[in-house]
Amino acid sequence: LYNRIAWTEGRATQGCDPSADRGRSGRRLPSRPPFNLAYPHEIARRPYSSVSSHQEITVLTGTFDLAAIRSAGGNAGMKSQSYDGVEVLASQTSNWDQIALIGTNTLVFGASATLHAALDRWTANPAQSATNSIIQQATAFTSGWDLFAIGSGNSAVKALLGAKSVAQYLANKAPLLGTQLAASTGFTFRARVTSSFRLELNITEPNAGTASSAAATISGIPGQIKAKGTGVADLLTAVSAYTTVTAVGPVVELVLDPTVYTLTTVVTPAHAGTLSPATTGAIFAANSTVTLSASPGSCYGSPSWSANAPGGVVIMTAPQRVTATFSNVSAASAACTVSAVPGALRLNKSNGQYQQVLTFTNTGSAVTNATVILDNLTAGVSLISADGSASCAPTGGPYRNISSIPSGTSSVTLTFTATNPSLAIQYSPRVVAGSGSR
Repeated sequence: LYNRIAWTEGRATQGCDPSADRGRSGRRLPSRPPFNLAYPHEIARRPYSSVSSHQEITVLTGTFDLAAIRSAGGNAGMKSQSYDGVEVLASQTSNWDQIALIGTNTLVFGASATLHAALDRWTANPAQSATNSIIQQATAFTSGWDLFAIGSGNSAVKALLGAKSVAQYLANKAPLLGTQLAASTGFTFRARVTSSFRLELNITEPNAGTASSAAATISGIPGQIKAKGTGVADLLTAVSAYTTVTAVGPVVELVLDPTVYTLTTVVTPAHAGTLSPATTGAIFAANSTVTLSASPGSCYGSPSWSANAPGGVVIMTAPQRVTATFSNVSAASAACTVSAVPGALRLNKSNGQYQQVLTFTNTGSAVTNATVILDNLTAGVSLISADGSASCAPTGGPYRNISSIPSGTSSVTLTFTATNPSLAIQYSPRVVAGSGSR
C-alpha cells in the first residue's frame, strides 16, 4: 500500500519517478521520503488515515458558501487570484495562508508552492485514483458525510488556521494538550449531522508514546465542556458518555457517536408567529425533553400544537416534526354580504380637500361593529379623521369605523388630502366586522 500512494502533497513517494516531482512552473520540489507512519498495517485497516509529509496542506470537503468565504477573505486582506483555472484567495502578508476554491464542495488550504503543486496534479487528472494526491483522497471518502478534512504535514493545531479562541484556550487552559497536538504530523476529520450524528478525528503523533499521552489528555475534555441553551445539558451528557478516545500505534482515534435525533419546527400559516427554538434539523440527545415557546404575530392568537408536542413539549424518542398552528383573530370579512362602491370625487376649493361618497349594498341582515379599510390607497393621499391603520394583512390601509351597516343601501362620506393635486385618488375598499383586530 505504501507504493500505491503515489503522492503526498509536495513530493514523490517510493517507486515514483523523481523527475515527475515538479509543479507546472518547473520548480523542483523536495523529494525526501514523505512517510512518517510506523505501522503500515494501520493504513490498510483505516483508509482515512492522513499521509504525513513535511509539506503543509489541508483539504476540506462539505458544502460551502463561496460568496461568504470570498467576503470573509476580503475582510482579512486576501486577494482573489487564478491558478490553473482555479480561484485562489491569497494572503498578502503570509505565504502559508492561501485557499483554493475548487468548488462548493472542496476547499484546499496551504502554502503557495505546495498548493500550486497539488492543483497541478488535480487539474491534470481530477478523476485519478483516490490513493493519489491528497485532494482525491479527501473527495473520495466523503460519501454520506457532511464535512471531511484531511491534513498532510499540518499539526492539528496549525490546521485550525489561526482560530484565536482555540489558540487562547490551548495556551491558557490546556497547555499540555496544545504541546501534544502541536507535535502531530497529520490528521483526518469527518462529521455527519444530517442523518445520524457521528464525528471521527484521527491525529497522527510522532510515536506510540506521544499518542498514548495525547489520548489520555483528550479523554478528559468532553466532561469539562460547559454551554447553555435548549437541550444543551442533555446533549453534553450524551457527548461525554458516548465519546471514545484510544491510541492505536502512533494515531489518536477519537469517535463521538451519541444517540441523537433531529427536531424540525413548522409554523402554520407561514409567518403567523415564531417559535423558539426554531429549527429545521437541530440535534438533541435521545430521550431529552425540549420545551417550545410561541410568539403569535399580529392578528394571530396562541397556537395549537401537533399531537407529539402537547403544550409545546416534545420528548426526543425519535426524529420529531412539531407543527404550531396559530389561530387568526382578525375581524371577519363581510364581503359575502356587503359591497362598497366609491363615488365621484369632489374638490373643495376653499381648503383643497376631496370628498367622496362610499356606497354600501348589504344583501343580508344589519352588520354591526363594522370597519371599512382602504387598501392600497395612493401614496401621498391621506384619509382625514381615520380611526387607525390596518395591522392585519393586508396591512397599512387607513380605516373608518362604522357602528352599523343596515340591510339594503347606505353610505358614508370620506374626506381626503393629497400632497400633489395631480395625484389620482385610488384604493380598494374592504369591509370587516366583529370584535377582532383590524
